[in-house]
Amino acid sequence: MKKFEEICLIVIDDIKSGRKKIGDKIPSIRAMSKQYNVSKNTIVNAYSILLEQRWIKALPKSGFYISEDLSSKEMHNTMLDLTNVACKTGQYRSLSSWGVDKDGNLCGSLELPMAVGLIGGATKVHPTAQQNLEILNIDSADELARITCAVGLAQNFAAMKALVTTGIQKGHMSLHAKNIAVMAGAKAHEVDKVTELLVQSGKVRIDVAEEILATLRHKSG
Repeated sequence: MKKFEEICLIVIDDIKSGRKKIGDKIPSIRAMSKQYNVSKNTIVNAYSILLEQRWIKALPKSGFYISEDLSSKEMHNTMLDLTNVACKTGQYRSLSSWGVDKDGNLCGSLELPMAVGLIGGATKVHPTAQQNLEILNIDSADELARITCAVGLAQNFAAMKALVTTGIQKGHMSLHAKNIAVMAGAKAHEVDKVTELLVQSGKVRIDVAEEILATLRHKSG
């Protein structure tokens, strides 16, 4: 297991155990780096993953906090279940499986440990949720669950295609760079520019983001 994966699991375990709760602040990149004797970029990579998976959120000039996105019991349990399945071997593994059948067709499958429903909650009161259900023309939770898995499998296929064609970093790097920009302290109106310059530099690191941010502020000041 890579160091940044270990850091991810440490933070997630703190949440699962109740040691960290919704809204709690977690150590800074520098503090985590010193605590676990790893580079700042290792912590940046770990926090970037946790940000993307919505375990944590970043507040400019304030730090990192356990995300309120986990305040929903259903969301919280689903995230924990997915994480447990993904790392059940001790390493993060794909939740999907792919192969070729006897006729040469590419076949994929995906199993997700999550509960979905059509009765109560946002699905009954949120206009967008209602529109989506109408478009899908479904009337059972089982159908919704299958469609959810199908969408996940399609996204997984798109990611694999990117890996063997344009490269996964073309899209992922922009998202990663945006997270790094926020971690470096970029404000809302600065994030897009810092992200753009980070990607152009080819060095998506927090120290580079801090240099870019300082340069932009010097020019505008």
